[in-house]
Amino acid sequence: VVDRDEHRKLAHAMARASIVLLKNEGGVLPLRRDIGSLAVIGPNADDREVLLGNYNGVPSQSRTVLEGIRAAVSPATRIWYAAGCDIVRNEDTVWGVRADDGFAEALAAAERAEVVVLVLGISNRIEGEEGGATQSPWQGDRIRIELPVIQQRLVSAMAAKGRPMVIVLLTGSPLAIPREHDLAKAVLLAWYPGQAGGEAVAETLFGGANPAGRLPITWVKSVEQLPPFTDYAMRGRTYRFMEQEPLYPFGYGLSYTTFAYGTPKLSARSIAAGDPLNFSVEVRNTGAVAGDEVVQVYLGDLEASVRVARWKLVGFARVPLAVGEAKSVPFTIGARSMAVVNGRGRHVVGPGRFRLHVGGRQPDARS
Repeated sequence: VVDRDEHRKLAHAMARASIVLLKNEGGVLPLRRDIGSLAVIGPNADDREVLLGNYNGVPSQSRTVLEGIRAAVSPATRIWYAAGCDIVRNEDTVWGVRADDGFAEALAAAERAEVVVLVLGISNRIEGEEGGATQSPWQGDRIRIELPVIQQRLVSAMAAKGRPMVIVLLTGSPLAIPREHDLAKAVLLAWYPGQAGGEAVAETLFGGANPAGRLPITWVKSVEQLPPFTDYAMRGRTYRFMEQEPLYPFGYGLSYTTFAYGTPKLSARSIAAGDPLNFSVEVRNTGAVAGDEVVQVYLGDLEASVRVARWKLVGFARVPLAVGEAKSVPFTIGARSMAVVNGRGRHVVGPGRFRLHVGGRQPDARS
């Protein structure tokens, strides 16, 4: 049996839990539900297909981001909508229609609004396995990871109007948006959020949900930050070995509230090789709204006998906290997490010192 009420509730919970807040300058989010006027712009704002990614069923009910916003705001709020452009346009003119012909309507909507919500990104028509990505010139691969050029131009045109901009990204993989990040007041990553994605995005935009998703990948600034595809060495790959500063690090994500950490309480300051390390840390919600903190534990081997990562994730826990609430969060780091791979390809635990990092981010400069 499919498409039951509990399935719809699960789809909704998953969409809410996976949204990542990447930027929130000046606390522009959450928006007021009774905001006077809002412009919702972008090719992904009112597209049901983009909610689903690929390898998907077809839900009997779904809600686009535009529909979610319309349902979330006050009845007195005026919403102006325009797609602005297609997701991607490989030619400047098709059948006599210019790629930027929708800009005029989008700019008129922005002029009437207090805040502009730009719903951008890509879709399964651009990325995915060969045959499914019908608008991909590279059969579903991407040799460039920037936001499609026509959308870059749309963002620039919107920015010229001087209204506060919130960007909502729908994508299944990283988009290099350093310039768009700088132009926007807030950036919200919704991935391909599923049938309840529009409702979940709207709840997050207007404070009905506090974002707590964290990036499960390193989000680079450009392909120039990636090693050659034919090079299988780990140097420069993933947060563990990358020396450059990415646009958004692995494990990154913001919240509408703040958290404070106590000093971790270790079961021992030293252990025998092969023994686990147990510890706990107190986390407190020090902000004004309830929220989930994602406690992340990283371990760095300071005296390894071979080349190792700067640090690696060895534990995490998503912890819901009411305003002012504190919880003690326990962790166990097993021997395998302290091991290195020797020249024979075997995991071994050697003597030496380790550094333990505990917090809501990884311990890099950007975070």
